[in-house]
Amino acid sequence: MLKARETIALGSRRQPASFTVKDNVPAPVATPVADDRAEGFESAARTAAEIEDAVRSSLRSAQIELPEEAFTRITSVVRDVSRHFGNMRDEAVKVGRRLLRLREEHSAVYAALFRIVDGRCAMPFSPATASRMCAVARFVDEGKVPQDRLPLAYSAAYEIVRLDDEGLLLEAEKDGLVSPRTSRSAVLTWKRGRRPVLDDPRRVLLEEKTRLLERLARIDDELRELGAEA
Repeated sequence: MLKARETIALGSRRQPASFTVKDNVPAPVATPVADDRAEGFESAARTAAEIEDAVRSSLRSAQIELPEEAFTRITSVVRDVSRHFGNMRDEAVKVGRRLLRLREEHSAVYAALFRIVDGRCAMPFSPATASRMCAVARFVDEGKVPQDRLPLAYSAAYEIVRLDDEGLLLEAEKDGLVSPRTSRSAVLTWKRGRRPVLDDPRRVLLEEKTRLLERLARIDDELRELGAEA
């Protein structure tokens, strides 16, 4: 019986593919898998250029002029945010921290980067998403829960932050909900199971406040889109 052969990946550290000989005929050599890293580098370069152009357009539309050094620094922030965005918990915390610092140091620039100009935005996500990542980062930095104990899924980590706003964090910790393995659906299911407890007036108001803030963020997004189309 022939032994299974490994596929060779160019540029990898795998050992050469093994083969056996049957009837003095060597087994076919495994076909190398194309190394697409060079294409990835080109794509990254194009993306960086597109980000720089989008940042210039955003600032121009907001009538903000920056020295080249400041522009380079702002563009670097947007590139880092774009690179980290979409990954798991740790990346969301990194993004949130950078966004918080940017908003504190350059509030007008921060707002401009979320403007939709010519159908595109410098940032790869909406202000509402940015707000959620900032909330997770602030939650960690304030020492509410160690970062490595939060759910790995960013969306689930944000739901844990909301539990703190609703006064349910301690109970969630007792029930083992604050864990890297926790999913967003698990948090929501746990909350639904506690609905009678949530009839407490203060908790009801906090929940309603959270919903309204999220709704306002969505309205802001829609207004920006309408403004860009006008």
